[in-house]
Amino acid sequence: LSVTYISSNLPPEYLLEMSVGFGWEFGEYLERGLLKFELLPPITTEIEPLQRSMYRDSVVEGKYGIEVISKSFEDLINLIQNTQTKVVILDSLSEFLLLIDDKIKRRGYVLHIYNLLKSKKCSALINLEKEVPSEEAEILADGIIHFERIQSPKRIHHVASIHKMRLID
Repeated sequence: LSVTYISSNLPPEYLLEMSVGFGWEFGEYLERGLLKFELLPPITTEIEPLQRSMYRDSVVEGKYGIEVISKSFEDLINLIQNTQTKVVILDSLSEFLLLIDDKIKRRGYVLHIYNLLKSKKCSALINLEKEVPSEEAEILADGIIHFERIQSPKRIHHVASIHKMRLID
């Protein structure tokens, strides 16, 4: 079974370095083509010197502007469409959802991704951040497992609860 891990913000080298810390060795799977890491940031920035100052049309040294470049859902859809793996891990869909304010359009993109994964007979694990509105993704998902960290004065508790699981008692 082959896996594609799509990260919206962590480069493959960093993910591999983290995995070693957990005792996971992925080298053999990467070499055999059974595991593939993809970095697809939905938003990137570039820093460029401001072309004009407010005084005399000259470039002001040390003054910079940040240009936000948005990667759209289409890039994500193309990546999923072209993957040959049977398992897709998307960490995180939330960053893509933040790009679309229109609820109907957002639901359309999510539905398209879900239908694409189903048509390719892919299993998917999709991470959604709690802070990002994601009712579109939750409605369409076959299963939802909620992970939470609860901190008490003496310890941290990690809790996993199943909120939804279709076709299972």
